[in-house]
Amino acid sequence: MTGEDAEGYLALQHFLEQTAGIVLGPGDEPLVAGRLARLMREEGIGSLRELTRRLASRAAPRLCTAVIDAMTTCETSWFREAAHFRLLTEDALPAMPASRIRIWSAACATGQEPYSLSIAAQEYLQGDPARASIGIEILATDIAQGALDVARRGLYCGALAARGLSEERRQRHFTAQGDCLSVRNEIRQRVLFRQLNLAGSLDVLGQFDVVFCRHVLIYFSAARRREILGRVVSALRPGGFLFLGAGETLDGICGNLEAYLARGGVAYRRH
Repeated sequence: MTGEDAEGYLALQHFLEQTAGIVLGPGDEPLVAGRLARLMREEGIGSLRELTRRLASRAAPRLCTAVIDAMTTCETSWFREAAHFRLLTEDALPAMPASRIRIWSAACATGQEPYSLSIAAQEYLQGDPARASIGIEILATDIAQGALDVARRGLYCGALAARGLSEERRQRHFTAQGDCLSVRNEIRQRVLFRQLNLAGSLDVLGQFDVVFCRHVLIYFSAARRREILGRVVSALRPGGFLFLGAGETLDGICGNLEAYLARGGVAYRRH
């Protein structure tokens, strides 16, 4: 890496940490090159140094959004870590005493997670007539506006559109449109999408009974992860369940949480 490239990479590191809390390491240069190559080509930008100069000009809000989108949007799938959804419907939801249950998908990407949660909720309510009148609301947030635009459309196309879906669920909860799958209205209407930076305040969100905060904490420094986890736990009602991604831990955050192991998965329940 030339001196100019190194300078541009350091400037990009600073930009991403300051605006989105994202931490790039010294070995992440190939990741950056892969994720930003198309954007830089379309914008006629020849180097990271030129890119960061444009970002620093404060005259390119669309470019700032596009860079954050490119660096944070991850590949996802339906019912990722299926054990979590079994634990949700067989343990967490039945334990909720409220007539209205709030679920937060804290890094929803292109929407497969919150729509999977809505499908699971639908199947749970239909399978238990005594709880059929319970309202279940799902708030789905992400920092990447482009990913949220995809999620709101609820239309998934191509070879990976149905990855993680059983044929039964595909038939029941989606409408085929050519080689695309469109999420049915009864699943979509339960989900509200909102742009949110987890590194900022969460006070406006209110309290939740269930939080899925999976595969996003890896983007942050250890100190920032602890800050975010502390705020996430504070947003969890007593008796509520927190789900983290495989390999993610509480990083020393207790918050009156205890591990809850069931159905081949693990969650954390707040006292």
